[in-house]
Amino acid sequence: MIQVIDLIETEDKKQTRLLWETVSKELSKHSGFIAANLYETFESIHPTADYQLTSFTQWEDQASWLNAKSAVKSNTEIKALLEKSDAKFTAFTSELRSSDARQEELNTIGHQNMVLVDVVSVEPERMDAYASMWNNAKNFMKDKNGYVSAHLYQTVDPSSDIKFINMPEWKSAELFSTSLKTEEFFNIVDDFKENFSLYLSNKLLSVLPEQQPS
Repeated sequence: MIQVIDLIETEDKKQTRLLWETVSKELSKHSGFIAANLYETFESIHPTADYQLTSFTQWEDQASWLNAKSAVKSNTEIKALLEKSDAKFTAFTSELRSSDARQEELNTIGHQNMVLVDVVSVEPERMDAYASMWNNAKNFMKDKNGYVSAHLYQTVDPSSDIKFINMPEWKSAELFSTSLKTEEFFNIVDDFKENFSLYLSNKLLSVLPEQQPS
């Protein structure tokens, strides 16, 4: 399984949402498509760019994704929407490096949990150390009130500046904040505190195979 994550900068979220709906609907018709979610940023901490939206699409494998992407590019409606769009997409194709999910929420529709999109840039030689730190942080978080799940996605492209996207899910931003404002947690993440760009988000839409956006 791979995850295709697009970090989206836009001045017209309504138009970009329409573009995302149209593209995701077409992608959902193709073999290997698992699910797609669109998240909207409501707060950012140490941002490296003004990512207003995050697209998260799961595929059975990279070949399925590339075949679907090629087919969708030829769609005339999508071409027209792309020509009108001001959106800038930073693409990140990844594999799941590690996770903890007592309640799998990524493919559900309608809930309003907070999803943190944590964009991580580290030197290649520090990637294993970051993953180890992430595991320690996850173990600290998982028993806290409001914690739902955590997923760490690692790039499949060694040349990518973004090495990981960390996506923990909490029942609310308030529970996330109050649970982690401790000296113990700060000590766990301290070596990588300059490598985080945090985008606190809520889910806007979900698409499942051959279904309309909901």
